[in-house]
This record gives sequence, structure tokens and C-alpha cells, in this order.
Amino acid sequence: MTTDDVERLFSKESKKPLKPLFDLYLRTTQKVDIGVKQLTDTTYKVKLDNLDGPLPVEIVTLQGSHREQVDKKGITVTSHGWPLVDPKVFYLKRVILE
Repeated sequence: MTTDDVERLFSKESKKPLKPLFDLYLRTTQKVDIGVKQLTDTTYKVKLDNLDGPLPVEIVTLQGSHREQVDKKGITVTSHGWPLVDPKVFYLKRVILE
């Protein structure tokens, strides 16, 4: 079984195209870059900077923890402080605060 076979199997089982994730982790030395930009006193934009395709990401705010699909367009999160992104380190990633 090859890496491509595993990629196809995982993509089929998850019903999602996982090629971008496999390409990033197995075919480069990069990590997932997740940008967090403060928009107002209580709103933040969370987005993937270097991955084509969405990822489910746990985001923790003072209101609690929730899992959101995050992509390059990003999502807006309301919080009374900087949100924590992927606090359990599910992904090998770099969080960039702006």
C-alpha cells in the first residue's frame, strides 16, 4: 500500500478530499498556518493561511469550546479575549496572531 492509496482510502471514508492535507504534511516541511486577526474589541477572524480546503478546528472562547469548519476565507468568532485555536494540538500547526 502506498501513501496515495492511504490518501484515497481516508478521503473516501471521510467523504472529503484530503489531498491538500496529505500534500502539506507528507510532501512538504510546512505546518498548517492558522491566522487569527482581531477585527473589533470582541470579534476575531480565524482562517487557514496555507491550506486549500476546510479543516474542522476547535476554537475556545469565554463562551466555551466549539468545532468550526475553517478555510482560507475564514470565519468570524465573538470573544472577549483572544480565542484559543486547536488547544489540544490536534494539528501540527502555527497560529499567527495579527
